[in-house]
Amino acid sequence: MESKGLCKYRVIRNISYICKSTESENDFHEHKFKTDLYLPIQARKDSKTRCRFKSLSDENFNDKRRENIRTRSPVAIFVHGGGWRRGDKDAWKHFVCEDINLIAAFIFRFYRLYGNVGAAMARRGIPCAVMSYPLTRLTSSWIILEIFTSYVSTVLFLAVLFGLILVFGIGFCTLVSLDLFYKILDNLSILPIPLALGKDIFILHLLLSNLCVLTIITLQWHKYQLKRGQIFIVWILIILTYILGKASNFNANNLNSVLFILTLIISQGILIYTNLSSKFTTPKKQISALVQCLSEVRKYGRETNQYDDNSIFLMGHSAGGHLCSLTTLCGQQLLEAGICPTIIKGVIAISAVLDVKNLNKVPINRLYLHPTFGTDKDLWYSLSPINHLKVGSNHVPNFLVVTAQYDFHLKKDASDFCDELARNNCTLKSVTIPKTNHASIMFHFDTNIKGLNLADICSNFICETLAKSS
Repeated sequence: MESKGLCKYRVIRNISYICKSTESENDFHEHKFKTDLYLPIQARKDSKTRCRFKSLSDENFNDKRRENIRTRSPVAIFVHGGGWRRGDKDAWKHFVCEDINLIAAFIFRFYRLYGNVGAAMARRGIPCAVMSYPLTRLTSSWIILEIFTSYVSTVLFLAVLFGLILVFGIGFCTLVSLDLFYKILDNLSILPIPLALGKDIFILHLLLSNLCVLTIITLQWHKYQLKRGQIFIVWILIILTYILGKASNFNANNLNSVLFILTLIISQGILIYTNLSSKFTTPKKQISALVQCLSEVRKYGRETNQYDDNSIFLMGHSAGGHLCSLTTLCGQQLLEAGICPTIIKGVIAISAVLDVKNLNKVPINRLYLHPTFGTDKDLWYSLSPINHLKVGSNHVPNFLVVTAQYDFHLKKDASDFCDELARNNCTLKSVTIPKTNHASIMFHFDTNIKGLNLADICSNFICETLAKSS
């Protein structure tokens, strides 16, 4: 993959970083202990490359030359956002693997979140690991509400999709035969649709939507804690219900209603059961996952000489920015894993939560604060990155603090955090990306907005940090 003026890159996908000692207790979350590694490769000789570092994967480099330049190539680790309880390194997969919301899945897939970050950094010559991590979960009532809203979103998405298919189908028929087109118009002459017929069409659409949801669940049954036999029984039950309805001379509309209720109970029941039975994860366990990923990325760097395993930059969006900042400023779990905190040369916090107590507002406290941090204010204090600056941290690397123009209370978080960094005489850079909000700042990570390109800002920060330390 390549872009004009940038490096080509390759991707090593789904590198597992789970520790064998914790593997058994994280069976359900195992797919969350994965990272994708984006590695730059040598740009074309005739291109005016913007690569910041020489590629170490070029076969023309012998071992000695690799060793001479490897300190010039750091590695970045990106941690996704999602309020600690949503998201994935491929953000769209969360909305088809754990919570089926096809509108969200389509949007995130369209913008390639968060792989767009790894690709943008690799194109600038900076290796980048984009990681997933285990997620926290809501209480029962909020899980049911969230699954309901996701179901409504999926129904709406499929309504638009089926409508487009119908329109293109009519258009195709017009191209094939004009007479066929006129016959279709004659059949549509009953418009406006009577109320009873509209109801029947609506029920049929809901049934098709449920079958689509069940098909998605079937294709990845293992991620929903199901067995092949259980999936087989589900579809046999649906088919038998249809056959018995036909044999009993059920009215077609009544049969559709029965099948709609049956498939709704099964599909949404599976989703509710999956979410309620998932193991509860704490922010400390999420930090532990980040540290494990860091260890695995360093190990790969040592084994392959692709980059300097002692020159790490942590990047994160929203909750991911919180985890990166807290991991670095606290440093306890790094030390427990035998990692010297000083190898982290810089942290890039994008629309990050830097003071947890500021989440204590309705309704975000119910959706994000309490499910993740509970109600203990002392715990909020200890898990807020800004407070580790106030009490003094053993290691404070360079910080790049980025906010969107429309970023809720997080702009105040960033401002207070930068003030605290300045009081501690720490090196920092603060940037606000215009015409962006909390989500679109990542959608347009590698887009020029009023002369600012976030990918360039991040790569420049990394280069400047290394230049100052050399």
